[in-house]
Amino acid sequence: DNPYIAPQEDATRFAGGSGMPYDPYQISNAAQLNNMRQELGAYYTLTEDIAFSPSDFVSGGAYYHNGQGWTPIGADERYPFFGLLEGGGHTISGVTLTPSGSSPQYVGLFGGLGATIRDLNITDLTICASFHDANQEYNSFYVGGLAGRSYNSLLEHITVSGTISAQGEEDGLYLGGIFGSGGGSYHQPVSYTHLT
Repeated sequence: DNPYIAPQEDATRFAGGSGMPYDPYQISNAAQLNNMRQELGAYYTLTEDIAFSPSDFVSGGAYYHNGQGWTPIGADERYPFFGLLEGGGHTISGVTLTPSGSSPQYVGLFGGLGATIRDLNITDLTICASFHDANQEYNSFYVGGLAGRSYNSLLEHITVSGTISAQGEEDGLYLGGIFGSGGGSYHQPVSYTHLT
């Protein structure tokens, strides 16, 4: 591709934009938010509040995924979300994650995170995780409202509210309100309520 030609806007996966710093992808609904996983290094902006429904996470719902609920964007530290998301003060509400077994290991709206995220509210979040390392591989599990694990991220003005609970081997379970584990992450006012 010619680097001097601006990418075309993608009106099928997103509400607009080309994913570039000067022209971020525009996200206005849950399906477009889900499509972020297709380009983990792109630039995004929320243009509307996004509200998930409980019916999205039951059998037949768009995000049921065999009872696991929402699939985190950016699977792990090898494939994290490393782009930019401008929340614009908007809210993502009603996300539900109910993982069980030995996968995924990174649980949150995002799984692995090495990105810039600003001015975002996450409300009515539900995470109810039950981990079991069936193969005795001594895996670690990371659970957080925004991301399971964050490294080299810039987080500004993030709020998360809801309920997070997780069961698993004590020495291999990392649980937090914003992220389960973070290294090299810089964050300005961020807050979380109701961790169990």
